[in-house]
Amino acid sequence: MAVVQGVMRAVRREATASGLSMPQFMVLRWLHRAGPIAATRWAERTGTSPSTVTALLDGLVEQGYVRRGRDPHDRRQVLVSLTPAGHRLLERVDRGRQKRLREVLKGLPKGEIERAVAALEPVARRFSVAEPPAPRSRAGRMVGG
Repeated sequence: MAVVQGVMRAVRREATASGLSMPQFMVLRWLHRAGPIAATRWAERTGTSPSTVTALLDGLVEQGYVRRGRDPHDRRQVLVSLTPAGHRLLERVDRGRQKRLREVLKGLPKGEIERAVAALEPVARRFSVAEPPAPRSRAGRMVGG
């Protein structure tokens, strides 16, 4: 459990250092992994109200990290996608995380690192196919929905 808490603290630091709320940061991360999605679909998948999703996206659009556009196959749908600035922000955060990880792992024996990686690979695979998390408030309660 301490590992998960440590990871979550690191993610929160990344979000706040980027000038984003944790839910906004998670939206960017998910869009980076999954690609464009209809705003209504995002609301459904996260169990979040459409008005909450709209408010989250408004801030990201205003900061230039996300764009809204019409779905070419269904003009009634609004697709949300990362902008080049959103991709750059996530790349910068990833570089910082990789640097920090190298610093943390520097003193560990190679065999210990290999065992840790082998143990975490199944967990990482599960995360890569998981549904997006429901946005939560700072108090840990689900926002909207």
